[in-house]
Amino acid sequence: MRSLPAALLLPTLLLSTGLLSPTVAYRPHPQPTVGVEALSIVDSSCQTIQPSDGLLIIDVQNDFMESTPLQPDKKPLNPIPPEALTPDGKHIIGGSLGVTNSSQIINPINQWIDLFTTSGARIFASLDWHPKGHCSYCRNGTAKSNPKYYHPHGAVCGPEGKDTPDFNFTGRCDDDVAVQAFKKDNLMQWPDHCVQNQFGSKFHPYLNINPSVEVVKKGYQSEKDSYSAFGGSQSVQGFPFDVKDSASNLIGQPSLASLLEAQDSKAQGVKRLF
Repeated sequence: MRSLPAALLLPTLLLSTGLLSPTVAYRPHPQPTVGVEALSIVDSSCQTIQPSDGLLIIDVQNDFMESTPLQPDKKPLNPIPPEALTPDGKHIIGGSLGVTNSSQIINPINQWIDLFTTSGARIFASLDWHPKGHCSYCRNGTAKSNPKYYHPHGAVCGPEGKDTPDFNFTGRCDDDVAVQAFKKDNLMQWPDHCVQNQFGSKFHPYLNINPSVEVVKKGYQSEKDSYSAFGGSQSVQGFPFDVKDSASNLIGQPSLASLLEAQDSKAQGVKRLF
């Protein structure tokens, strides 16, 4: 077991035995500010990481990240294509849903990964993994039916009269959460993001994901979305988890909840999830 350094004290325990039920949280409105200050501890037992603990890393993907300085002295997790760089070649271009200050979370998460790895605990991570033309992308009709407000590459779209004029929910998702959001008049659709196999869907290049991380991919069906990692299925492809995998081979894969509860000679069921 290893103790947490002061800068990494956990604010609270997210899940514990018997509480591994799916939770749904709407994606925040684009451009929220991410706080990375250390928070006060709630439970003193959280100061020590044990092999029965688990760390959950949610959607730390290029399309959700702001522009990040290139680090020539560090090998990226995945190759960074030239088109993903600014003209001067010094920064990675921010993603289509990049969050302000998101680059500040990479080093703290890497410290968590190191801590959980050396403590013999398990690490889980999720990837938004959409096919082209996914139902969460705002098209707002077609170029012919709505030429003034049609979005060929998606956009931030809200209910009619709020964010985008004449928003018509074209191709909206039919999963339970989206249906309820539509009924309550708060359904949102987004710019194209995290398209399967593209750079935007991959883990951030400087996130220290290792081969032992258990990855789930979510939102991989054209007509369904999942804001919760508990709606994902275990990646068929192994490390670095960045290509292949579509609905045809992800459907039927173990869910995150089943992975957390799994026990075998190499792993025990997770009792605390951070």
